[in-house]
Amino acid sequence: MNALQFQSMSKVYGAGPSRVEALREINLTIAPGQTVALVGASGSGKTTLLNLAAGFDRPTTGAIRLATFELANLGEVALAKMRRTQVGFLFQSLNLLPTLSAGENIQLALELAAVPKADQAERISTLLQSAALADKARTFCEALSAGERQRIAVLRALAHRPGLLLMDEPTSCLDTPNADQLMELVLELNRAEGTAMVLTTHDMRVAQRMQRIVRLHDGRIIDDDVKPD
Repeated sequence: MNALQFQSMSKVYGAGPSRVEALREINLTIAPGQTVALVGASGSGKTTLLNLAAGFDRPTTGAIRLATFELANLGEVALAKMRRTQVGFLFQSLNLLPTLSAGENIQLALELAAVPKADQAERISTLLQSAALADKARTFCEALSAGERQRIAVLRALAHRPGLLLMDEPTSCLDTPNADQLMELVLELNRAEGTAMVLTTHDMRVAQRMQRIVRLHDGRIIDDDVKPD
């Protein structure tokens, strides 16, 4: 069973003169636990690919399979449930709730995934310790630094132990030390929990840390570089 698979998948927006082929005949299979960077110029289709993988959007043609789910067969309610249990998504805007503490933001993800109340405190504690943020559990997110907020957002996205984590430009708003710290955390959690991870980035320093680099251009995959074991 693969973590994620696109089969002859295309995405078209609009019609007539305004028709845009955002993605064209994408064939891509991502194995469980694999880390993948999507690279390419702005408008190449990277973020569209992430949104389709998460079920935020639907393909025009072709199929998308996430673990055992065929996304085309799921209605909106089923898609939402699938995301709460199978996928973690790190948005560029983070979407942390400023009126909740760091720990409460993580707890919210656990509650949405119906993780038993008795297991939530231990999971939150373990995640915060992994990111060296145990002392920030009760700190409101608006009082955290940019790097700390980014790490909390990653922990929230992984709290429910999804099989797949999708990250849209996770280091774009960070300086080099904070970007390096975030990537160390992401890769440590990948090793510890075996979560497949796909990120978009313009930073080749970030891309080179992943096991696989997929390059897009004008909605097509033009290169797929898998590092040797």
